[in-house]
Amino acid sequence: MHSKNFLTKSSEETVTLAQTFSKNLNKGDVIGLLGDLGGGKTVFAKGMIAELTGTPIHAITSPTFTIVEEYSAQFSIFHVDLYRLDREKEIMDLSWDEMLGPNAITIIEWPERSDWVLSHCKFCVKLSKEGKDQRRIEILSPENR
Repeated sequence: MHSKNFLTKSSEETVTLAQTFSKNLNKGDVIGLLGDLGGGKTVFAKGMIAELTGTPIHAITSPTFTIVEEYSAQFSIFHVDLYRLDREKEIMDLSWDEMLGPNAITIIEWPERSDWVLSHCKFCVKLSKEGKDQRRIEILSPENR
């Protein structure tokens, strides 16, 4: 996959794009979601999780305060939010062995808080606000980061 750019006009379109993207993921994949506050990272993550697990969007919670949420499918899906972690030690204290293992898909918001975490992302998805409801979404594969 090469770099691809999209413009969504609503949260629903962002969810649909995330669901389509997640259909091509495999166990062991790590996806980093980058962007400013309000850029759509959590909405994109929820779309992916809904597609991979069958969980309704409204039942998927943001890990802003819990840091990690785990969902079950045929394998584990981890949703990690590093926004509240300021020090590398806090980040490294998480259960990365399990989350980066071959039997999980891990979605990480704010992976740029740690070069080590960012280096483990197979795909990076950059989201930016382009107006009230529009989001510019760029999906980068490893060779295009």
